[in-house]
Formats: sequence, C-alpha cells, structure tokens
Amino acid sequence: LLGGLERRVRSAFSARADVAARPFLANLGHAVVAATASAALVVGFTVLLRTTTPEAEFLRSAPFILAISVTRAPLLVPLTAYQGVAIAHFLERRTEGIRPLLRVVALVATAGVLAALAAAALGRWLMVALFGPEYAVPALELAALTLAGALLAVITLSGAAALALGQHRAFAAGWVVAALVAIGVLLLPMAIEPRAILSLMVGPVVGATVHIAAIATSTAGRR
Repeated sequence: LLGGLERRVRSAFSARADVAARPFLANLGHAVVAATASAALVVGFTVLLRTTTPEAEFLRSAPFILAISVTRAPLLVPLTAYQGVAIAHFLERRTEGIRPLLRVVALVATAGVLAALAAAALGRWLMVALFGPEYAVPALELAALTLAGALLAVITLSGAAALALGQHRAFAAGWVVAALVAIGVLLLPMAIEPRAILSLMVGPVVGATVHIAAIATSTAGRR
C-alpha cells in the first residue's frame, strides 16, 4: 500500500501542466486572489461588517447578523460544494457561448425570488421558533437577505463559467471588484441593516457583471 502511494506521489510530482510555466503561475495567482476576495464576501463578511460598524451598534444587531448566515446557507452551501460540477457543466458547453450561464443564472434567480417570498412569509416565525423571541428579524430584511444570498450564488456561477472558458484574469477581477464594491458600501453612513443588505447585493451584481462581460466578449471573438 505504501509503495503504491509512493509511486502515485512520485508520478504527481512528475506530471506536467497543460500550459507553460509562466501562464500556469499567472493562473495560480489569479486563483489565489479570487479565493481571497470571495472569502471576504462569503466567510469574512461578518468581520468586514464588524470593522465598519460601531461596537455598540454591532452588538445590538446580533439577530440580524445571525439572519445573514441563516438566509444564505441554503443556496451557498450546496453550490460551493458542487462548484467543480458547475465548472465541468460549463466546460462541456463552452461552444454555446454565454447561453449555458444565462440559463443557470435564470434558474438561480427564480429560486432566489421564490426563497425570498418564502422568507418574507415564514422567516420571522422560523427565527423565533429556532432561536427565541429576541431574534424576531423583520420579514422584509429576511427576504432581502435571502435575495442577496441568491446574488452571491450568481457570482459564484459566473466565476465558474469564466474559469471553464479560460478567463482566469476576469475570474479574479470579478471577485476583487465585488469585494471592493461591497466594502465601499459598508463604509456609507447608514444603519447596519441597509448597509449590509446593499453591500451583499451590489457587490455580487457588479462582480458578476465583470464575469459576464468578459465571457460575452471572449465568446463573441471566437464566433
């Protein structure tokens, strides 16, 4: 067993990439930059929110901050787990241009709208039932946060499509722009709830637009 593992390790070290060293390292750098920016929006958003909010206001907003995590998890957890499947899906259909991405985005947007309506109708009751009456977040905020989660799913898919088409620079640029726009919105002089909602919506929309524009341009050039 150890001998077999050792052979596989040696073969992995001797394997060659499908591109030359310089573009390979450039693509690797783009992936690292994109991963850092996406982590800021997906995992580190609460940290960003805390650093841009007075401590007293942040502590008073515990129910709202919990709602951010609760509303985005149903879409983002499975989508993140199957991101490789999404890349393979777009790779198999790369000759169709941007149409496969638009079809998937339409499905996610529809699911997001339906989930937002469900959150508006049942979300407040669920928050109270699961966490207690002190976590009664307004229905409109829950609906908006659910829709923001769908928009984060959209930029995840548009990034996967950009990678499938070899648009590594655009992939990184979209995530970086999304993170910078989201941080910029968090710096606006507003209450924590509208700032967070706008940040979670506007950042992903702008970033996904960068991805989609690059994909559309590249596929139009190929045609």
